[in-house]
Amino acid sequence: MAKKWVADCSKFPSENNCDVMISGTNKDEVTKAAMDHAVGSHKHDRNEPGLAESIKSTLEERNM
Repeated sequence: MAKKWVADCSKFPSENNCDVMISGTNKDEVTKAAMDHAVGSHKHDRNEPGLAESIKSTLEERNM
């Protein structure tokens, strides 16, 4: 059975109660898309130390 990685923004507090979910089979691509979302929607700094690692560590692995 194939696996997919999920970034679920609703699991984290935000001013706009964001409920975006990003998923895919490539963990690095999901991390990149979640980073783009964090920067574009939540005004994080792309160069913020540890941001990518933090996002990657919160990804959930699910069966497809």
